[in-house]
Amino acid sequence: MPRRKCRSPTSRSSISNRSHLADLDEGELFMELIRDVANELDIDVLCHKILVNVGLLTHADRGSLFLVNGPPSGKYLVAKLFDVTQNTPLDEAVRRAKQDEIIIPFGVGIAGTVAQTNETINIKEAYKDPRFNSEIDQKTGYKTNIILSMPICNYEGQVIGVAQIINKTNASPEFTERDVEIFRRYLTFCGIGIQNAQLFEMSVQEYRRNQILLNLARSIFSEQNNLECLVTKIMTEARELLKCERCAVFLLDLDCGEAVSVSLQALRKVFATTKPVLQCMVLNLF
Repeated sequence: MPRRKCRSPTSRSSISNRSHLADLDEGELFMELIRDVANELDIDVLCHKILVNVGLLTHADRGSLFLVNGPPSGKYLVAKLFDVTQNTPLDEAVRRAKQDEIIIPFGVGIAGTVAQTNETINIKEAYKDPRFNSEIDQKTGYKTNIILSMPICNYEGQVIGVAQIINKTNASPEFTERDVEIFRRYLTFCGIGIQNAQLFEMSVQEYRRNQILLNLARSIFSEQNNLECLVTKIMTEARELLKCERCAVFLLDLDCGEAVSVSLQALRKVFATTKPVLQCMVLNLF
């Protein structure tokens, strides 16, 4: 691998001390940036590191990272981070992505086509490609000239995301074959990292759900002599577990076999400390 000096980025979420990176050749830098993402389990931080590091390796001006979501019959991409430059702080990138909520169906646009076909797309003139959406440029005033979009795959080779970089900081008119090769090699390691981070995130969510269920079970046993407290506990824990805004609990009338709601007037004071809750052991969630 030829020796080539590379500039140092300014991202605060990546390697803590980057002053030494400018002195590394391409091979050493590549390994250093692999180590940078190897053990990162925070998915937001990981995706930000990936975009900053890819920009460093390829001299790309900015980049975006999309993750696959949805069932097998209706998959789509969600922008995890969008339009990230070397100087975009992590918190700003995350806030902007959540605010814009960019969703791309498989097969639509450049990123959607990459996700569907599992093939790289290298575009030298963006505005001449019918798949290119110029709305973002119109909103931001930034002009996209060249695009390199590539799939991110997991252990099994399944597409779990798409990374896309645009324009070069060194005024190059295109992403070279060398850029494509470096991009592909780096994303191979990133795909493993993203899958690990997603599995970790799922395990954390499962742990939290189990904790909520455990708290609910304890509450049921400890509040058996107080109906109002018991119902309130059930509704509070259910809303926290399922992230819903409204919840209704119905009690079964054993005499007539019908589910009847507990008097709203009797429980209104109890429920005043929760989010809007209507009615109040059948559980109905909205």
